[in-house]
Parts: sequence; C-alpha cells; structure tokens
Amino acid sequence: MSCSYCELCPSLPSGPGTVFLQSPQPLIKAKVEQALAGATKGEVTSTDQAFFVPSFAEFLSSLLQFSAWTALEKQDTILLFTPGSSFALSPNVEIRTLARWESLTNAGFLIDILSNNRLVSHFHPIWDLPRQTLFGYECLIRGQEANGALIPPSRLFGAAKENRLLFNLDRQARQSALRSAARFPVQTKLFINFVPTAIYDPIFCLESTVGLAHQLGITPDRVVFEVIETEEVDDWNHLEKILTFYRKNGFQIALDDVGSGYSSLNRLVQIRPDIIKIDLEIIRNIERDPVKQSVFRALAAIARENGIKLLAEGVETSEELAFVTNEGADLAQGYLWGPPSAELGVPQFEVHP
Repeated sequence: MSCSYCELCPSLPSGPGTVFLQSPQPLIKAKVEQALAGATKGEVTSTDQAFFVPSFAEFLSSLLQFSAWTALEKQDTILLFTPGSSFALSPNVEIRTLARWESLTNAGFLIDILSNNRLVSHFHPIWDLPRQTLFGYECLIRGQEANGALIPPSRLFGAAKENRLLFNLDRQARQSALRSAARFPVQTKLFINFVPTAIYDPIFCLESTVGLAHQLGITPDRVVFEVIETEEVDDWNHLEKILTFYRKNGFQIALDDVGSGYSSLNRLVQIRPDIIKIDLEIIRNIERDPVKQSVFRALAAIARENGIKLLAEGVETSEELAFVTNEGADLAQGYLWGPPSAELGVPQFEVHP
C-alpha cells in the first residue's frame, strides 16, 4: 500500500487554460487585465471575471512582475485556473491566492528536485565512545539542481512548508536515506531525520518506507528515526501513533536537540526515546561553563536511570570530547571528525589537536 498524497507533487501549470478572478475589486481587475495583455502580447479573450490565457506560466510571471501589488492585495486576490477555453468547477481546478501562486513559483527549484528524484545524502559519523568505534551515520539530505549545485536542507524544508510539500519532501528524504544505507557496513546504524508534522497517517505514509527497508535488506534494528522540530507538534497523540508504528516494526527512536528550549524535558517524557541527542549549544565550550556542565550531568543521569543512550552532538574540540566522555556520554558526533560528506570513506576515531 502506498500513499498517493505523498507521491503527488504539485507543479505550476504551463499550458493554456482559463483563469477566474474571484470577487475582484475594479483596481485589481485592471491590474490582472494589464498583466494579461503583457503576457499574451495581443488581444485578451475574456468574459467578465474569466480570462483565457495561452500560457498560464507566462501570465503569472507577467502578473507577479506588476510592481504596484501590495502584500494585502496578493492575499486578497484569488485566482482559479483550469485547463480549457472556458471555466467550470471541476477536480482539475487549482485555487490559490496570488501570494500562494507566487510562493509556488519561487519553489520551482524544489518541485524540479522532487520530480526528478535529485535528493542526495551526506553522511556524518556517530561514534561509540567507550569502544572508540564507528556506531553509525546520520543521513543529511541535500537537494541537487540540474547543474549540480547543492541546496541546503533549510532552504528545501522552508520552501516545502510554504507550499504544502512537506509530505513529498519528507517521504523522498526517508527513501533516499534508506537507499544510501545499502552502502553501509552491515552493523552500522543509520540515523534518519523525520518531521512529525509531515506524516498525516502512519500506515499510509510510512508503510512504503518500511517496505523499502525490507526490500533493501536493511534490518529494522539498524535504523534510528530521529524526531526533529518537535516544538511544532500540536497533536501529541498523532506523534505517539507514528512512534508506535516505528517501534512495532523494530526501529529505534532518537530525540534531537535535548536541552534546547524550556519544553525539551517535556518532550523527553512524552517521546521516551532510545537515544537522546544533547543540543550542540550545551556542548559548545562545556569544559569551561559550570552551568552547561550541570545541565549535561542532569541529562546524563536521566538517561542512565532510564536505559537511554546519550549522544553528545556538535563536538568540535578535544576538550569537549574529553568532558562528555568522562561524564558518561555513550555516543558523540561533530565536526571534530570532519563535516558531513557525500563519501563514506574509512573514518578514524583518533583525532589530533
């Protein structure tokens, strides 16, 4: 069973069709007519509030270039588009405010990446501190434009949120990470980030991910799903269903950025993760900051008493590494061992000052 909603990727209509301007003010209608004239470079076919355009993309580009638009007008102007020479309400009608059409236009790079499966994975090693051996990799997604340029995840997810593409992006990111895991040593763990708000139904949204893991021969005990952006979760019952689905299928759960914000302890209690990642702001210069040391020790005690592995994230210096090791961290990750890389290589735990 697959999730048709997650698999569909919206695109900006480029062909001919009819634009319907909903409840236009005379001034706004005049602006639309001027944009139509500029886009069609000829006579505009129109009836009252409906306009036939030979190219919707050209019309929208002309409309957005109109310098007199205010932010409020963009929000108040609702454009309906349907293919064909006359307007009729049907399942093919696309309805957005002008502001939303503009946002979708600006997200063209993301739509192109998703449509052509150009998400790539970079890997950041995670170390088992007591053994000083490789524990796993965090898989970090990048977008790749047609010319090979890489787009950071912050820009990808920012555009996805604005254009209701989180479902699509999160699904492809999870699947890209799993395919990358096929290259890992057999015992190596794979940490995959997921955004809880991007999953609307665990069975429909996640079954394909579970199926792909089995297809690739990746056993569930090798996969750790890392919960990010939990501060945006409004429905904790929904998140619990997601985590229950993962755990029933044998996967582990990690909680990111523990120690950041007043609500992180509450999130720890609600999620009950297998691994907690201590926020890098706690780790930074921790050997010189008594308050950060107290926070770290308290979290280490909570983890130890509840059978949770503690991962120190963002370790950059040998002094930070020495402190977290001596205070009981099980795992560590950070630029001390280099930045995320597209190549796995053969990482070494030993670091030189």
